[in-house]
Amino acid sequence: MKSLMVITDAENAGAMIEWGDLLPNSRFGQLTILCCFKGYPIQPMTPLTPERLISGEGLLRAVHQALKPSEDDPQHGGIAYLRHPDPVTAVLETLDAHAFDFLIIGTEGRLEDGNGGASFSERLFRFAPCETLLVDPAPSGSVEKRRILVPMGSSMSKSSLSFALDLAQQGGTVVPLLVGPAFGADARATARKELELKLREIGMGMSEKFVPDVVVASDTMQGLVRALHPDDTMLITASSAQVLHRFHHIRQESETVTEARGTIVVYSPARKERVTALMEWLARYLPKLNSTERVRVFDQLLAGARFNPDFLIMMAMATAIAALGLLQDSGAVVIGAMLVAPLMSPLIGAGFALVQGNIRLFRFSIRSIALGIAFGFALSVLIGFLNPNEDFTSEIMARTGPEVRDMLVAFISGAAAAYAFARPGMAGTLAGVAIAAALVPPLATAGIGLSRGAWRVFEGAAILHVTNLVSITLGAATTFRVLGIQGIRLGIGPALWARRAILVLLLAAILLSAPLFHRSAAKIMEGPARPMAYPISTVLHDALRYRIDQEPGLELILCGRSPVLEKGVFVGILLAAEGPVPPELRTDLRQIVMETIGVEARLKIYTLQKAGVKTD
Repeated sequence: MKSLMVITDAENAGAMIEWGDLLPNSRFGQLTILCCFKGYPIQPMTPLTPERLISGEGLLRAVHQALKPSEDDPQHGGIAYLRHPDPVTAVLETLDAHAFDFLIIGTEGRLEDGNGGASFSERLFRFAPCETLLVDPAPSGSVEKRRILVPMGSSMSKSSLSFALDLAQQGGTVVPLLVGPAFGADARATARKELELKLREIGMGMSEKFVPDVVVASDTMQGLVRALHPDDTMLITASSAQVLHRFHHIRQESETVTEARGTIVVYSPARKERVTALMEWLARYLPKLNSTERVRVFDQLLAGARFNPDFLIMMAMATAIAALGLLQDSGAVVIGAMLVAPLMSPLIGAGFALVQGNIRLFRFSIRSIALGIAFGFALSVLIGFLNPNEDFTSEIMARTGPEVRDMLVAFISGAAAAYAFARPGMAGTLAGVAIAAALVPPLATAGIGLSRGAWRVFEGAAILHVTNLVSITLGAATTFRVLGIQGIRLGIGPALWARRAILVLLLAAILLSAPLFHRSAAKIMEGPARPMAYPISTVLHDALRYRIDQEPGLELILCGRSPVLEKGVFVGILLAAEGPVPPELRTDLRQIVMETIGVEARLKIYTLQKAGVKTD
């Protein structure tokens, strides 16, 4: 293990080195101190001799003086010097070139540059490829009294506690700290119970160096500021230095602020460890299925994936309901067909079989899907032939323009259905998933389009149906993989057929995305479909009719308002008239519109006479 401590500020050098002396060799290894400067001439990291330290610049002399008491300490791996016009890039390259495992940087130093004095330490903290500590040091004080406070509640608490135990090897105790809400006499007791639960959830056994504590405050950061004592070190796990700025801001506003202050350390794990921590956090909320649960899910999916008379009858009824609902332009009937359709179970079964490597279940599922689709398509074509002269309804046309969002909806629906199958308490959500997925209506639309030779209708519905099939299967496979379903074949991973099937599905999704993106772009250019006019309120309609009926030779045919309210209210009136509309009527109608709506509105009167349509 090798660690690099970067120092840029002479005033801060002593406190940084003093704090670094407390770092355990077992975690940090040899510590190299790098004195970093900005400017020319460019000088890469170069070891420094004691003579150069004594005769060098102020920062070098400050480092030399701070090291005097411990210059023979084997923990120190030497002192180096670096100068570069872009010191952040130079330090990052040094970390990679010398394979340092840890980076330690202070918060006081700023190397001015063209970015308005951007913090050198903050930029390093953000982009360092290794584990990083951003330290705001204070005099160490008594090691025996030192407490290492670890705020609980973030997804990285387990990593933070483990790291704090390593820091405590040189002396001190680890304090898992929870800031609870201030709500009354029971606030502290409730916070302690919550802290105990959190420690159990992350699987950290109670150590003799653990001294859990709670603070009650209206704001979490205010509680942390109040909990930090002069001899303490607070270890905060974060990927940004903003938490440190907020801590200082609240501390400066506090009425109890004093010169004595504790040390604040912001810990950022390496990028790989951040991903591991995220997966551990997800695992807490997406628990792995045990053997019994996996067998239960398999039994359910195997029963639903078999092609039998029940499956065929339900598929026939679902297709018939969907086709008739589409022809009647009835959304309620189409939704009913979605709930009756049995295709969801074999699709989820196929996703389960892919991640488990169960070729028997996969064959059952694919057979049921293929035969069910073929039978449903043939039936929808027949229904289309039996209703040859009807126009395409809005429900049919709604299934002929698939876009990328349809693929996303299907993928999420497949993931939701798989999760519902895996968690028995969520079975009630399967009906909603079936509605969202909409497998049978596009199939029926394609059959109706083909029966009438409408190739564009057939093409759009077929693309939507295939998109749903592919995306639902991939979504289900992804969820089952996250929940711990996996199959190993001879120790070399999933079976070859499963890898090939997943590859085929991924390629199909990529190929389908081309027409979907094209249709999405076309819809954006076309804009949303809206009626040319919306009805006006009953009150306004009755008021207009009452005034128009008072004029002989005039009759109100219809009236409406503009659909785009942000461009102002526009009301149009169509009248049947034997002659010109009296000017006083136009004035009265405008007044009625303004008084009823309550805002300034434009009124346009159209008259229908024997000679045709005339506009006033």
